[in-house]
Amino acid sequence: MQSSDSDDVTSVETNSGSEPRGAAIPVQKVGPEAPGPIGKPHSDVSAFAGIVSDPLALANLVTSYTVALALTAVIIVTSIIYTFRSLPNVVIETKGNGILITQNPEEDSVALLLLPSTMLWVKTPVTLPKEGEVTVKVSGAVNLAVHHLVAAAKIHQRPRLGWIGPGGGPVSTRYDRYRIPVLVKSDAPYGCVLAVFTDLDLNAMDADPRPADIKKIGEQASIRGRGTLWLTVNEAVIGADKESEKAYITDQQALDEKYAEYASTESPLKVTDMEAQYAYIKTRDYRDVFFKDNIGDFLVTIRVERGVKLQ
Repeated sequence: MQSSDSDDVTSVETNSGSEPRGAAIPVQKVGPEAPGPIGKPHSDVSAFAGIVSDPLALANLVTSYTVALALTAVIIVTSIIYTFRSLPNVVIETKGNGILITQNPEEDSVALLLLPSTMLWVKTPVTLPKEGEVTVKVSGAVNLAVHHLVAAAKIHQRPRLGWIGPGGGPVSTRYDRYRIPVLVKSDAPYGCVLAVFTDLDLNAMDADPRPADIKKIGEQASIRGRGTLWLTVNEAVIGADKESEKAYITDQQALDEKYAEYASTESPLKVTDMEAQYAYIKTRDYRDVFFKDNIGDFLVTIRVERGVKLQ
């Protein structure tokens, strides 16, 4: 075997019959100066080995990395603090009866609540100390005669009073028309959503169930007023007066028409039965009796002008 100092090839003699004796076969060099696996010298490894062997160089390297990480951390923390300090002071809280309040000093406040169809008046968290405007949006559906809904389902018929939206619905029978004069707001659709601003406690037993300036909301309305905002569904209110007595008892023709639809599931009533029921209602001041056979809720969103604190 012969080697040459002038190149990177080592000659190897071979006894192959197809090649002359003494032909050179290239052999890659090995050792410290040989190329790495990707054809580059091991300069990085040598440099790192040099740093590790030099304590001062290693300390400088660690210090550089530490300073870089510290500066990055400072930048991140500063960005987070700036972001949160720039956000408005938003307050979100819940109240009784399914009320959610969102208050933002830089924007309008919003109250989200459920309006049950079973309650005569529902107090909202909105109180305006001076006249102002609120925007009310309503969605959902209610049924104002759940017992008839069930009776109709038993015989696979459509109910006389189906589900109605916040805009209310028309009355279709003689019996229902008797109740129009004693609705909370007689000139508004049956079952629609109503609102009023007042300083009175409408839940008090001696409060007028029909305060002044009741407004129809329906699906959406912007209304002005002062005081606390109250909401209700336009249903009949029964008192101890002749108009309420007539509205509750009606007449035999109206009763026969009403119960003819559900004769197989409900026993028809007579005027004498209605008179006895009305006497009970009047004695106990059960003025919201017609609300108690309702079912369902409306979802109400109330947007209030900036600066008004919701209670």
